Amino acid sequence: MDKWQAQLNFWNGFGVPAYEANTVPDAKGLTYPYITYSAVGGGFEEPIVTSASIWDMSATWARADALSDLIEHTIRTMGCPKIDGGRMRVTIGETTFAQNMGDPDNDKIRRKLLTVTFEFMKEV
Repeated sequence: MDKWQAQLNFWNGFGVPAYEANTVPDAKGLTYPYITYSAVGGGFEEPIVTSASIWDMSATWARADALSDLIEHTIRTMGCPKIDGGRMRVTIGETTFAQNMGDPDNDKIRRKLLTVTFEFMKEV
C-alpha cells in the first residue's frame, strides 16, 4: 500500500464515508456524517501537517463530537502501520486538534476541522 492508499484507508476507518477534498460527490450523493481530507505527500522522515473535516447535518454537535473523539483516540493508540517502503505515523497536530466550524449557507451543517500530521518513515 502506498502513501496515498494508506491515507484513504486511514480516513475511511471510522465507519463513515471519507473523500479526498477534490473528489467529494455532489450534494445529492452525500449522506451525513462524512469526512473530507487533504491527501498529502512528501519524502520520508518529513512531517506534513494537513487537515480533515467532519461534516454532519444535525441540530447538535453530538455525532461530530463523538466521531472527532474516536479519531483522536485512534491516532493516539494506533502505532505506525506499514506502507510501501516503510511506515506511516499519524499524530495530533501541534496546534488545536479539533475546532467547531459552521456553514454560512446552512445553519444545520456542523463542520469540525481536524489538524493532523502524517509522517512517512523509511524502513531500515
